[in-house]
Amino acid sequence: MMISPTYVDLEAANPEYLTMFEEIDKEEDGEIYYREVVDYLRSVNEDMDRNFQVNQKLQKLMEKKDEVLNFAAFVEVMDEVKAVGWTKFKKEKPGISDLDIKGVFRLVDIDKSGQISRMELRMGCKFLGKRYGIKDWQNWRNLMTEGDSNKDGKLSFHEFKQIIRQVEVQMAEKEKERQEQEKENGLID
Repeated sequence: MMISPTYVDLEAANPEYLTMFEEIDKEEDGEIYYREVVDYLRSVNEDMDRNFQVNQKLQKLMEKKDEVLNFAAFVEVMDEVKAVGWTKFKKEKPGISDLDIKGVFRLVDIDKSGQISRMELRMGCKFLGKRYGIKDWQNWRNLMTEGDSNKDGKLSFHEFKQIIRQVEVQMAEKEKERQEQEKENGLID
């Protein structure tokens, strides 16, 4: 199928498509390549490899990799890709997954004792801080003291997991308070 439309009413255009097109169009010349579209679509949804129809569609688009699309052609391509099941973002549950928690625990349990010491916890906090924005070491230390159910100064995996879940709740509460404050100050709708 040859895509050749050259005109789309930008005011009536899907704002999501317009944003996506602008993100892909690095040169800001109103033209993008099929390969750029495919790369972008894969980058914003890592789980899409599981959808056979989407994969087939993207493979067909890659055959045209060096052909140019304007915005109107991009809209048609996006409609076709969405029709076979593509979505912009993979569905994920909010917060840190149990698998990630287990991975961090194994990573920071340097002596492989099955427990995390204060020093190991500090390393884990640095990792979690970089990856998830959880940076408050003092809060972690206080929670470790509270969460150390047998008071041996070390955390088992279960204790570590409970602490992470507590921090997630605290972070969500702080974010909600921040948003409410911004709303009161008229910074957001």
